[in-house]
Amino acid sequence: MNSFSTLYPNLSYWIESQGYMELGIDDDAPISSLLTLIDAGGVVWQDESSETLDEALNKAEAFLKTQS
Repeated sequence: MNSFSTLYPNLSYWIESQGYMELGIDDDAPISSLLTLIDAGGVVWQDESSETLDEALNKAEAFLKTQS
């Protein structure tokens, strides 16, 4: 079984040193996002189209890869 940091190295780095991520849809929020990346400045990225957590994690990983 692979660890989270093996599957998602950019997300792991983000969580350890840059900010945090929120998982889950808040029905009361103006945007329904399954996964949101947040740093000290606020929202950095939101997933608005994924239907599964795995899909959202892969999209966040790809986004962070383009930021490095």
